[in-house]
Amino acid sequence: MPLKKFIKDLPIYKELYDSLKNKSLTEKDLKQLPELSKKEISKNFPDNWMTSQLKKAIDEENYEFMTTSGTTSERTQIIRPKNWWLGEDQRIYNHINSEFPQYERMTSKAILTTAICSNTMCYKETPPYEKRIVNGILHLNYTDNPNKWSKNDIKRMIDEINKFKPQCIQADPIYLSLFFKQIKQNKLKLPEWKPHLLILTYEFVPKKCKTFIKQFWNIPTTILYGCTEFGGLFYQNNKEKIQIIDDLTFCNYISFKNKKSIYKLLITSFRNPFMPLINYNSNDLLSCEINSNNQIIIKQFMGRIQDTTISNDNNILTLGELDNYLSELENNILIYTLDFTIPNKLFFKYLTFDDLPLLSLLNLKEKIEQLYGENHSIEFIHERSINPAPSGKFEIIKKEK
Repeated sequence: MPLKKFIKDLPIYKELYDSLKNKSLTEKDLKQLPELSKKEISKNFPDNWMTSQLKKAIDEENYEFMTTSGTTSERTQIIRPKNWWLGEDQRIYNHINSEFPQYERMTSKAILTTAICSNTMCYKETPPYEKRIVNGILHLNYTDNPNKWSKNDIKRMIDEINKFKPQCIQADPIYLSLFFKQIKQNKLKLPEWKPHLLILTYEFVPKKCKTFIKQFWNIPTTILYGCTEFGGLFYQNNKEKIQIIDDLTFCNYISFKNKKSIYKLLITSFRNPFMPLINYNSNDLLSCEINSNNQIIIKQFMGRIQDTTISNDNNILTLGELDNYLSELENNILIYTLDFTIPNKLFFKYLTFDDLPLLSLLNLKEKIEQLYGENHSIEFIHERSINPAPSGKFEIIKKEK
């Protein structure tokens, strides 16, 4: 696919690729092109993206603004065609339906996530059930912090699941874990209706959360990777192999700091005609292997670059690797946070399924000290609740700002 037509009229690419604008670039040339950062996306926004096509859409009010959640960096503003995400939902559905055919109707879906990340939904007042059904999709949560959910909030969501009968529930893994935790604590009955498919997305999926959720809904489950800027990109099939949703999208995998099998993800996406992204640095890491045909095979989502830490042996440790280690330990931890905000100090904060502290910290202490003990004084703190960041998402790794 020639890239020139996406570069020639956009101010941002005239500035970045001025010396290349007359060349016949294709997706094969992506490895030679510079990375596109969030800072460059936001510079002089939206003028740096202004074309005759975008100006016409603005004049006709056929556009919408959206912002990223800002979990690990400044929130980034996006401009796109009106109701653009509805088309992305259809794209995701078209891909996963062949793997999960029991999910028969795209609009038969309920979403449980942050108030900010419920597409364009962000509620300041309590909206009625009918107002939270947008394009046929039910948004269950309107609270900025799931720790604020009352027993009545949980009852309401149970009732709405039973009433709406969604074939699919798309959920933040930690929000859904806390939903089931409160059902158990309040001795409530599970929803009578059980969805045909569970999509875990919006943030990193801790293995402990996924295991806990399976105790309540042992149903077909996929992990979906995507973001506000370009929509859905990867999902796990029914054999838990990661598949790409490659429509109008190309991926460039860059070895991350010589760390074996860990790659930084650069994305080129032409799905949003107002903001085509070329070599966009998503700040996400993947565990990959190269097969006999020299193809990249994605094995696991490893978290963001900002969530990497330095272990005792001065090696970079990804969030995915850390979670793999901790998931192997026998305990009832549901959510955890590693707080590095004080120099040479590590606070390991954890929340359990039953709110009881761990009877034995021995295995956990050994593992954390093995990873970080030489460089940090470590303190273990049992919490009754762990609050999300201002974005509504949870920070598993906290560092000095």
